[in-house]
Amino acid sequence: MADKASMLVQFKIVGDRSVQELRENFDSTYELLRKVKGILFKNWWVNKKDNEWGAYYIFNTVQEREEYLASEFWQKTVPSLYGVPKVTCYEPGPIIAMNAYNKPKSWLSD
Repeated sequence: MADKASMLVQFKIVGDRSVQELRENFDSTYELLRKVKGILFKNWWVNKKDNEWGAYYIFNTVQEREEYLASEFWQKTVPSLYGVPKVTCYEPGPIIAMNAYNKPKSWLSD
């Protein structure tokens, strides 16, 4: 586990977007994220009560997380689409996966 790295990302919801609209937005990024080096896991979340949404990521290494944060996608594309997020970096604890998939899958989009 020592080589893994994670981060929590929080955005404010802009406008009056429904949870369903946000989920559809998340679904549309699956294929893009499959091409990003280093992302082992990503979980999107929505908190309508506090008008927030974001994601929790686990990366294969700290270096890959830092490369992602320094990437043009993160530095330019993400802010232009969603605004600048609050980012908190962590060292993850044990990771337990009950199912493994070789293609993007979500219980929300099945």
